[in-house]
Amino acid sequence: MFRCEDCGFTIYPARGREGKFFPKGFTCPNCSASQESFYDLNDPTDPRNQEEDEEEDAGPPGKDPYEDRNAGGGGGKGEPLL
Repeated sequence: MFRCEDCGFTIYPARGREGKFFPKGFTCPNCSASQESFYDLNDPTDPRNQEEDEEEDAGPPGKDPYEDRNAGGGGGKGEPLL
């Protein structure tokens, strides 16, 4: 998967067929950005992927990420389901 860093347009080429999707002179069909604006979403070393992961992991500031899981309702250890 490749995403345009300018507008977010995503292309899903079959593995090994990237060359067919990015011919010489390719531009983003959404915003006309150059081929160089596209980055591989499957590349863990690309810092643009890491920024997106950090935003997803962070959640709202000050909120316990486990709060919803631990909230009432029984079903925990030693608590019968009703």
